Amino acid sequence: MLRVLLALGAARVLLGSNWPVVLNVLGLVPVAFLAIGARDRIASLVLGVWVALMSWSMAAVLLLHAALPPAPYGSWEARERSDPGGHWEMPEWAPLVAWGLIGIVHAYWGVTRLTDGFPALIVGLIELALLGAAAMPDYRRWAWLALTLLSVANNDPVGVLLIHAFAFDPAWIPSSSRLTPATVFYDGACGLCHRVVRFLLSEDRNGLFQLAPLQSPAFTRLVPLEERAELPDSLVLRGRNGQLLSRARAAIEVGTALGGLWRAAATLWMIVPPEVADRLYDFVAARRHQLFAPPDAACPLIPPRLRTRFVPDALPDDQPSEASAPR
Repeated sequence: MLRVLLALGAARVLLGSNWPVVLNVLGLVPVAFLAIGARDRIASLVLGVWVALMSWSMAAVLLLHAALPPAPYGSWEARERSDPGGHWEMPEWAPLVAWGLIGIVHAYWGVTRLTDGFPALIVGLIELALLGAAAMPDYRRWAWLALTLLSVANNDPVGVLLIHAFAFDPAWIPSSSRLTPATVFYDGACGLCHRVVRFLLSEDRNGLFQLAPLQSPAFTRLVPLEERAELPDSLVLRGRNGQLLSRARAAIEVGTALGGLWRAAATLWMIVPPEVADRLYDFVAARRHQLFAPPDAACPLIPPRLRTRFVPDALPDDQPSEASAPR
């Protein structure tokens, strides 16, 4: 998500510059590589140097991205990886660098506003006070939110806003434990459902969900016969108390349980009336087999350490391990 925002920000800076149109359009090539995550660190480095004379803040955040580890989940380079997450973690130093840049920018602007008279003086005092609050962990999330809103209100450069995005800590939005631990049943013959499984294997760091195909003995064992007929053949969520959810409600509960930006997105999705959300879900579900190629097997090929993420009778006993898989 952050990578796509970086690509959009870089494209905006390039297309808004006074450089020759041909050069700006040519710059969209590394922007495309950055957006899909194909050699994105190299693309980010090239773009960082490219836009340095146009926007120092955009150049700084692009160079920051170029220094991150390669191939996070969701990038083009991670698409065939048997372990979707690949042990990828945001380095601890990255948000610290972002906060350092935020401190420099807002301290400079805050002090500058002190000399501009009323009402800019008041804004400057607030800005400096928020930087002080950001130094205290208990108040950091609220200081981040206030500083970000202040940057939006002041129409600050897009690079500055993206620096704020790098400083965001997903742990500030906790997960919901209302239904977890829970089981997610999915259509083993559906390419889109397998992508959802890979998403959960990567993003569910706390093992809140166990997984099983709808076609597995686990589904027959855990869901009563009289309830199966009323369920869709795509995704079904079974909560810890046996409650069954499907369609948009299931997707919302999954996002809420994951926390972070996924909970924020799920909360926004709650604004949509349930009937409309279910219709949108059914529209995609009815076309998923045409839009996504079917998988080779009902259960994805995964490394041994991820087998525990599946219900015990969900995986076939003879599934090859990562080490024995044919190359």
